[in-house]
Amino acid sequence: MEKIRITFCMYQIITGGVEKCLERMLDEMSKSSEYEFKIIVKNPHMDQAFVDFFAQKNIPVIHFSDIQSCIGDKPKSFFKKKIYKIKKLFYTILKQRQIASILKDTDIIVDYFSCSFCHELKNIRKPKIGWWHASYQVYQTNNFQHHRVYDKFVCITDAFKQKLQSQDNETTNVVRIYNPFDVENIKSLAEKGSKPALQEKYFVFVGRMHTDKDHLTVIKAFSALSSKYPEVKLYFIGDGEKRKEYENIVRDYGLQDKIIFTGVLENPYGYMQNALACILSSPSEGLPNVLIESAILKTLAISSDCPDGPAEILLDGKAGLLFPVGNDHKLAELMENVILQKIDSSAMVEEGYRHINRFFIQDIVAQFKDLVRSVLEPKVCNEKGDE
Repeated sequence: MEKIRITFCMYQIITGGVEKCLERMLDEMSKSSEYEFKIIVKNPHMDQAFVDFFAQKNIPVIHFSDIQSCIGDKPKSFFKKKIYKIKKLFYTILKQRQIASILKDTDIIVDYFSCSFCHELKNIRKPKIGWWHASYQVYQTNNFQHHRVYDKFVCITDAFKQKLQSQDNETTNVVRIYNPFDVENIKSLAEKGSKPALQEKYFVFVGRMHTDKDHLTVIKAFSALSSKYPEVKLYFIGDGEKRKEYENIVRDYGLQDKIIFTGVLENPYGYMQNALACILSSPSEGLPNVLIESAILKTLAISSDCPDGPAEILLDGKAGLLFPVGNDHKLAELMENVILQKIDSSAMVEEGYRHINRFFIQDIVAQFKDLVRSVLEPKVCNEKGDE
């Protein structure tokens, strides 16, 4: 039987939720001899862990520069604008030929990183699946119409799908597929992972240190509690461009002994499993992995009630605590209630765990395989009819 040749398009492959989801998908699908994979990526910088993974799985990774990186920003002077326009046309033609050549031996394209190749793929006559990992808020704010470019368009929450369908009647190609998780593997890693001393009381925040994760709200909330509960700590796990700034703010609060920056941990699950709660404070999320991982580890989650994923994962507050985006006072109140055991966190944790099968990797991969077949079969039938 001939293999189905799938090319995944990625904007970047660094430490992040989208990349980890792709890795899990490929790891599971590689167990079958039915598929052959290739990756196209725009950003040439790739974390070594992913380099090693692709090498181990014998999956080629091809770098494809976007046009903007080739020609730079649009100039202001009239003459330079003319030159810029000619260069842009030249590079557009060149890149279109390049990507057509790369995809020549591909059966189906999966634009996995929030449709970051939409512009390059819109004129490629191959079966295409677009995958949107961010929220509907981001999709709407940027006035995207990407769902019209692809044979199938995947969103990762029911909330996104419902909002899109309410705004556009032409959405019969839209499907929802959750992010995949290997539940037993995460439990096993938690037992093996490093963790603070057992007697420590602490909260944990796992995420890259960028503005879009809003660490500042968590720092403010914790600072309001610290003098009342000096035994409680907060661990920030992750790294990023804002780390130095956050460390300076924590030092200004005099909390450098209470708020600990661990940097990136290859296995953060030991910290997560033993925390009072895992905190997420983003203003916008697709389907945040850390909340699902918390549910798997039976750790309480406290999350901003941002669109779209947190409320869906936490079952509208039945499986975790939700607070308004950016509201450090409400977050501090919820954290204090957890410290004082004023809420039945065990009931919430059990409710979340009862619904964890929504994210089983085997089921998610089975849904993806069905999706691939549904896109390819009409094409095969049409080709046979043309013979």
